[in-house]
Amino acid sequence: MTTEDFGSQRFQRALASTDATLLAEPLQLGSFYCHAAIKRGGQGTVYLGTGDNQARSRVCVIKTFNDSDPDTLDRAERSIRIQLRLLDKATDYPATLFSRDDQIRPSPWVPDILAWDLDGSLPWVAQDFRGPSLTRALSNGVADRSGRSHRNQRTGKDVRTWLLSQVVDAVEFAHMHDVIHRDLKPDNILVERVEASHLMVESVALCDFDLSRSREHTTLTPSAVGMGTFGYAAPEQFWGNARDVTTAADVYSLAMVAVRVFTGLEPSDAMVGPGLMHLRLDPSAAGQLGSKREWVESALSFNPTDRPSLKELHPKLYGPEADR
Repeated sequence: MTTEDFGSQRFQRALASTDATLLAEPLQLGSFYCHAAIKRGGQGTVYLGTGDNQARSRVCVIKTFNDSDPDTLDRAERSIRIQLRLLDKATDYPATLFSRDDQIRPSPWVPDILAWDLDGSLPWVAQDFRGPSLTRALSNGVADRSGRSHRNQRTGKDVRTWLLSQVVDAVEFAHMHDVIHRDLKPDNILVERVEASHLMVESVALCDFDLSRSREHTTLTPSAVGMGTFGYAAPEQFWGNARDVTTAADVYSLAMVAVRVFTGLEPSDAMVGPGLMHLRLDPSAAGQLGSKREWVESALSFNPTDRPSLKELHPKLYGPEADR
């Protein structure tokens, strides 16, 4: 089977943007069909799918789990429940309706959960497709001028600033509803380019809430220590009890995401110092952040109480303190 003669145009765009590998035959899970593998890992596989075997209907992402380990499935259920609660809250903030969009616009900031089955021989969850990960989007050149009309005069820096502002909005929305993500990183941020008034606009959503902490869901593992992705996770998630982390942990992670967006560097290349307690942002990387430098450097403080709020970042993105 070739990509040229299979699926709708939206499926074709999703396939290209995720660089997914088309399967020889679709894999059916419930009422959904997995058509291409986006990512394979130790815990499972992420597929690009639709509701039919010809990939003509609504595009979705289907995540499967290789084993039935209770801890893995508990985290999957946690992610689903937290995401559903955020989706319910998001109905108070309806997404903009874009002209010429070929599907109903999803709720902002989190993908819509479509269905799940965690009790079968191959557990899975399906959610609305909201674009590739930020990692893939940056690799695809989301900030270049490809696919834009002559009316779109935004520079690459403009696009990156917009992306960061959207991630900030998404994280603030989660915090507003008592959810701390605890695993913010480019792989857990989705970026979809949609058309609005003949301009390409990037729509952002957060995903993978399986390590999240909310007021209603606090139990994780017996120790809850060492949770998150090293480099992006705040130091206290490895040095203390992850149950006790505050929204400052997400502030640290978002600062590292900002470094990735504006410098292209991973944490291991951007941070320098003799040890975890004394790490700081490399001056050459910091110099690429413009007006956001002071906020990012403060947000990467080892002590959570020394980190600024997300609200303090707003004027450095679009206010009087922003780069011109």
